[in-house]
Amino acid sequence: MVEQSLEERLKETFQRLKEREAAEAALEKKSVRWKWFKRISGSIAALCLAAGIGYGAMNYKSLSHEFFPQPTPTSTATVTPTATPKKTPTLMGTILTSYRSNLNLLRGYNYEEINRIVYESIGNLPPLNQKQITEVVQTILSHEMPSIKTNEITTYNDLFFTRFIGTSYYAGYNHFIVSNREPIAVFGRSLLGKDNDPLMINITGDIGSLGHSAEYTHFIVKGNVSLCGEDSERCTFRVDGNTEGYLGHNSNDSIYFINGVVGTELGDRSSFCKFTVMGNVGDSCGDWSNNAEVMVSGNVGAHLGINARDGTFTIKGSTGDYIGHEARRSTFIIFGTIGQLFYRDGFPSDCTFICYLPETYQALMNHYNVNNNTIKLSTQK
Repeated sequence: MVEQSLEERLKETFQRLKEREAAEAALEKKSVRWKWFKRISGSIAALCLAAGIGYGAMNYKSLSHEFFPQPTPTSTATVTPTATPKKTPTLMGTILTSYRSNLNLLRGYNYEEINRIVYESIGNLPPLNQKQITEVVQTILSHEMPSIKTNEITTYNDLFFTRFIGTSYYAGYNHFIVSNREPIAVFGRSLLGKDNDPLMINITGDIGSLGHSAEYTHFIVKGNVSLCGEDSERCTFRVDGNTEGYLGHNSNDSIYFINGVVGTELGDRSSFCKFTVMGNVGDSCGDWSNNAEVMVSGNVGAHLGINARDGTFTIKGSTGDYIGHEARRSTFIIFGTIGQLFYRDGFPSDCTFICYLPETYQALMNHYNVNNNTIKLSTQK
């Protein structure tokens, strides 16, 4: 082996030192670049996480050791929470709210004041159809009626129902149906129909006072009625049940058909009315009536046609005491027996009495064969 000279050995050592310095410099340069890259990429990751786009999960090993331009963050619009829309109240809810709001204001109010309250509370509501009218009445009677029913509340209910029916009727609706499990104290007061298109109402259930002061209205009731058709005009009432006193009191040109019994004061002071009763009638039938037509299939109590004028009374049963006292130009047809006929202060005049029993005929002849009265005994029923 040839031994290297000193000069060659120094040159070789110097070259190695130079190469080492170059390698160390390159390594240091790469180390600085990697350090700055980690800082920048960490900042980018933090920004991405803050923007909510998930760059915090970046895998650094997948990136090269070279610098890359910083990615532009994806902009996100601010999401405004959607407000929950207010629930629009239903028509029934609005009606019930109006009904409830006035209940505590009625004490001591008279009819005109309560009528004003009803008009102001529901006057702006739209007309209801027949089905909605039925629903309103049933809902109020079943769930909204106070346990204590004062006179003010019964008047308020009647006006409340009547106002809706009248408004709907004049909007073109008719033939209303009311079905009530609970009795209605007052219904149909002052309802006003038209001559050529009467208002029609069918009711299932009992009524306290029906059709007071109504005009051009037809009522059909499947139930009992306490007071029916007082002060009515040009109305018809069919009741498949019983009525109490004052049927058609002071009414005019109205028709009544009662498929049951009637209490006292039938047709009292009525004019041009027709009454048909399939059961019995109490005392004071047709008293002070004018041009009344009365037909009773059962019996009638005392005081038949007292002070009647131009009326016709057909009684297929028997009657009580005092028939036709001071009646004028009226006809009495009696199929059964009669009570006492004695009067101290007045007899009928210009009246006709037709009877079917000999004892009835004889009693009439003994007392009423005066003042141009006509008394007949008929054998044909």
